[in-house]
Amino acid sequence: MMTGLKIVTSALRRAGVITSLESPTADEANDTLEAINDMLESWANDSLMVFQRTHEDFALTGAAQYSVGVGQDFNTTPFMQIISAYVRQGTIDYPVKEISDEDFADITIKNTTGIPAVLNHSGGFPIGTVRLYPVPSSAYRLFVVSEKPLQNLTLSGEVSLPAGWKRAIISNGAMEIANEYGVSVGQELAMAAKESKAAIQRQVSKNRSLDWKSSNQSRDIYTGYFS
Repeated sequence: MMTGLKIVTSALRRAGVITSLESPTADEANDTLEAINDMLESWANDSLMVFQRTHEDFALTGAAQYSVGVGQDFNTTPFMQIISAYVRQGTIDYPVKEISDEDFADITIKNTTGIPAVLNHSGGFPIGTVRLYPVPSSAYRLFVVSEKPLQNLTLSGEVSLPAGWKRAIISNGAMEIANEYGVSVGQELAMAAKESKAAIQRQVSKNRSLDWKSSNQSRDIYTGYFS
């Protein structure tokens, strides 16, 4: 069974902090775990380092905006990025476009009711906000495809990752901690870290659309709807 402690131990050995016959001290294990989790959180800002997108749906109550986070209106881990969304009424789905804060601010009458056509998501943490326009006039469900960061590792927790991720985390984690322990990074480790991360990005890119979403949208001055 692969645990966070095994990944931490492997990273320390690859960095040359401990030998193959040694085990990390409690301080070494905790410090390395923190560094690796910080690295994984940073990776989440790169769409090509998110190996699985999350599909969720949430009940809409007729409110104009909803809080997003653990224990909030949308009880889930906050979205790093919303990829696509739509609302469902009965058996009919209606696409919802995400718009910027600036575009949402430009909507003149924000309490117009109807079928939601646009969505604005603030990237707040630990609580984000989703605003809908028009405001849903009856019960809908909002379906969201989003990207979220990898779950933090724990020393005792079991780790299950796609092929290639173990090597990337260990080699790049070793790079992260080497300087902290005054260890010089060898060319072999640097190459392994670079190649393993690039391999993940190539694999993830196979399942990502290359389409570019333009932020330029026009709005009907009579209805307020975006097109």
